[in-house]
Amino acid sequence: IVVFKDLKAVKNIRDQLRKAEQLAALGALAAGIAHEVRNPLGSLRGLTELISDNLPPDDHKRLYTESMLKEIDRLNHLVEGILNLAQNPASNVEPTNISQVLSQCISLARYNFPEKDIEVKEVHQPGLPLIPADQERLTQVFLNLLLNAFEASSGGGRIEVRSQGSGVGGQRCVITISDSGPGIAPEDLTRIFDPFYTTKEKGTGLGLSIAQNIITAYGGSIEAESVLGQGTQFRVVLPV
Repeated sequence: IVVFKDLKAVKNIRDQLRKAEQLAALGALAAGIAHEVRNPLGSLRGLTELISDNLPPDDHKRLYTESMLKEIDRLNHLVEGILNLAQNPASNVEPTNISQVLSQCISLARYNFPEKDIEVKEVHQPGLPLIPADQERLTQVFLNLLLNAFEASSGGGRIEVRSQGSGVGGQRCVITISDSGPGIAPEDLTRIFDPFYTTKEKGTGLGLSIAQNIITAYGGSIEAESVLGQGTQFRVVLPV
């Protein structure tokens, strides 16, 4: 048993080092990507809009320009994700009300999926202490998790969001986001936090990597549990 625990600890350290190396490499490339890719994309978008604006409303070539604009925006989103992954999330720390952040994220997620009739249950422990973090970056984390939950849940599904204190004297805050979606396959679950890994046709594979980078920068942790056919739960732990 001791040997097994030691081997598991070694594997966890190796995984952490591998991810740290990936993030370091992304950080080194980020500035170059911002300059070498973003600027030409901006020019391409401007020229494409100019072409589109000069086409008659019923011209079938508008379908091509609209498709080009969507792909340019997708590439811009990918570059933005890489830059976010490389940034230091702990640069603007202030006392943050986690319950308010979660409620705001739920409203934003609902706005993105107005056609889905999904029940969302919120349970927040009263009097939770404020969390030292950047509210905008925490919003980014939990909005990403909630968008994934809404996307995974079909009409009539259920999402539950909880926040509560944990540890001696409530020194940590535990946030769980659960959905009743189809679940994640075991072989995918082990890789969901890897940069660029995605099972979605239009996904960048950066959302959960960015979320993990932000949470660990604040001394916290994020993990996922899932059962096929039953749903998925993300558990975020943050120090207070």
